[in-house]
Amino acid sequence: MTVDGPRGPRRIASAGAISICQRAGAAIVPYGLALKPAPRLNSWDRFILPPPFGRGAIVFGAPIPCPREADPEDLRLALQAGLEAATRRAEELAGVKA
Repeated sequence: MTVDGPRGPRRIASAGAISICQRAGAAIVPYGLALKPAPRLNSWDRFILPPPFGRGAIVFGAPIPCPREADPEDLRLALQAGLEAATRRAEELAGVKA
């Protein structure tokens, strides 16, 4: 599931994923990925087209439990922080300059 939603803004977690996880009683796992070189589409999410023999990395963050009684905004902020940290680390591993 892409947590920034189908309309964006890109790289900003929306409340939808949190709502689903709270209702299911599940945890959410943030992840980030990076690729070099990274040709991108001119779309709202800047979709990456991975070329053959590129260098890439996928980094998974710690699971974030989503109990029903938790404040959704607090969970969204925790997810946002997890996404940013995982993406930064993936970019470092792939050699992408920020």
